[in-house]
Amino acid sequence: MTKESTQKPLSQIASIHDLKLKKILIGHLQNTKILMPVVVVAIIMIQLLYNIDFVTNGLFIHYGYILNSLSLIQYAILILFYIVIFASLFVICFGVFKKMLWARRYALIFVSWTLIFPLWAILLNYYLVQNIILALVDLLIIAYLLYKPVKDYFLQTTDICIYGNCVLYKKIVTLKSGRTLPIYFFSTKKPKSGVPSPLPEGYGIEINANSGMPYLKKLHPLAYHYGPYVLYSKCVRLRNGRRLPIYFFSRHKPKSGTPAPRPKGYSIKENPISHMPYLKRRQKKTKQ
Repeated sequence: MTKESTQKPLSQIASIHDLKLKKILIGHLQNTKILMPVVVVAIIMIQLLYNIDFVTNGLFIHYGYILNSLSLIQYAILILFYIVIFASLFVICFGVFKKMLWARRYALIFVSWTLIFPLWAILLNYYLVQNIILALVDLLIIAYLLYKPVKDYFLQTTDICIYGNCVLYKKIVTLKSGRTLPIYFFSTKKPKSGVPSPLPEGYGIEINANSGMPYLKKLHPLAYHYGPYVLYSKCVRLRNGRRLPIYFFSRHKPKSGTPAPRPKGYSIKENPISHMPYLKRRQKKTKQ
């Protein structure tokens, strides 16, 4: 039996890698998945309680405003204020349910804005205990939204490619011609630019023999793979003008040649010295 049967094509390695990645990350995100609805409910309840209290005992009353004595402009401003609050709560619920990337940031901005009111009341020494509790709850929510697993939850991290302790990142570069080009790279630390990325379609993962770092390699679904080697073919012209196809294996993309499937009637052998694979024509069985 040759090595041919024991080697896994890069496409198989990539799919195994994805399953391993999901097993690693599913536990990491499980608590976040459970707690995010609780946090959203907490934000809604705090806003409902605070805004009811705002017009009955809160800063609204502290500054001498009464609902029955408001002018039309003041009523309009108050109604607009509540429309913004309840619309924001709806947007946060929708964004968290859909795991939109902007939902966490929007919730952060909203909670930070609402934190101003209890802090304002604390500075005025108005209903201290109640406003200190509200401020602490808002600060806890902000701290939770800044927590890394929460960021990963909104990034839908189960799709992010992780190989060992290396994460795949993607950044867009603009060429001199004005054309944009995505660049993928692995890193053990968070880079200055780039965002975590899933494994792009049509690519597998290879390991650099010198640095030990993973890198992406384009897969050719019609090409024959033998471990890290890809079968290529090219046509050469003989002196008599006849064209002859030549097949060869290579770890890297050669200067000439195209990826090719294994031709019929050939088997794969391995050079005992260089361990390079090569094609060998199968011998036809002779009738005895």
